[in-house]
Amino acid sequence: MKDLGIKLSYLFRDESNYKEFGFELFTNINRTNLSDIKIKSKTRLIDSEFFYPQDFGIKEFHFNQFDTSNEWYEFERFEEILLADVDKKRYRDIQSIL
Repeated sequence: MKDLGIKLSYLFRDESNYKEFGFELFTNINRTNLSDIKIKSKTRLIDSEFFYPQDFGIKEFHFNQFDTSNEWYEFERFEEILLADVDKKRYRDIQSIL
């Protein structure tokens, strides 16, 4: 059986509406159902859409060194992906953010 991982896609938008898209990959050791991951993550989101990157251990984007704009990131989606054996050691498990 192939090991499935989880990809979290998100968006950072500054006050000038410049956008930066990002994603984070996670293992799914417990094989948590994707719909359960979506439900559990909603409780950690602000207005079911926004989050603070530091709460999820995600790298922050800044367009310049003086950018002190919006600290919220926009959640886009979770999706299942295939992970190679080598990937399993590089990424945190999805349970770490739920």
